[in-house]
Amino acid sequence: MAEDDILMAEEYEMILEKGGYDVLPPVSSGAAVIGSTALLKPDLIIMDIKLEGKIDGVDAAKHIREGYGIPIVFITGYMDREEEERAGNIPNSVYLKKPVMESDLIGEDGIIKKALAGDYMKS
Repeated sequence: MAEDDILMAEEYEMILEKGGYDVLPPVSSGAAVIGSTALLKPDLIIMDIKLEGKIDGVDAAKHIREGYGIPIVFITGYMDREEEERAGNIPNSVYLKKPVMESDLIGEDGIIKKALAGDYMKS
């Protein structure tokens, strides 16, 4: 998980663990998520678009998708038209706007289950 707000990262972590998912330690920058992905090879990445450092979530996702093909769920509080377009061009990605409810992530129709199954993903 890449989230620069530690409270949000903790909340998402609790929700995902409640849903039975193993959660790797969150990171707060684009460079860190690229590095941890190379090392740990997660099944899915939850990524905020606004991250610390020079590499934002969209650029990190592009790098990760090119190198590893891991599905990405973007979560963002605000996305302007340019960011929406940039995120929409990342294959096997989808985004949710904050606030994100537990059911959005792990409910019967939750995005995590769909993303892992390849449903609702852009090609």
